[in-house]
Amino acid sequence: MEHLIKLVETLAWPAAAIWLSYIFRSEIRKLLGRVSALKYKDIEAKFEKELTAAEEEAKKAIPEKAKFISGDEESVYPAPYDSRYEQLLRIADESPRAALLEAWIEVESSLSEAAEKFNIYNSRRVPPRKVVIELINTGKYAKTILPLFEDLRGLRNEAAHAPQFVPSKRQTRRYLQMAIEMALTFQNPLNIN
Repeated sequence: MEHLIKLVETLAWPAAAIWLSYIFRSEIRKLLGRVSALKYKDIEAKFEKELTAAEEEAKKAIPEKAKFISGDEESVYPAPYDSRYEQLLRIADESPRAALLEAWIEVESSLSEAAEKFNIYNSRRVPPRKVVIELINTGKYAKTILPLFEDLRGLRNEAAHAPQFVPSKRQTRRYLQMAIEMALTFQNPLNIN
């Protein structure tokens, strides 16, 4: 009998919690919906703020392209980046997050090619940030590219790891332009003699 009483005492609170959650399930759903919506809006606001900061870094790193970096004017890119940019825009129509991830792949690919050109060890185990620093140390790249690179990577990470968040078309276009400009920067080192 004593074991039965202990068993009832042990199961009483969990059973009561389950019963109450069943009774108030619609209210709990509404509450959880508000919490996730609030979290989503926070991510959206944070993404916009960080995107604007990245644009400021891009204007420092790529001053000759400053008017295109804000997304107000359409940039024209050399081949093959012109067709790649158009492809990214088509992807963005279907999935803005996927376009951001693909644009980041373009940046990393360009970084790898630049590292290879300057005989910098580059593998998956070497953090991309370190590769960028090594490129800067060659004297062929401005120091201002590192903050832009880190901003773009951070934005890509936010888009990749926040499943409810979908950037707007304007935000996506702004990111794509900066990513293509970053890729072009890696492909075209400074002409310093």
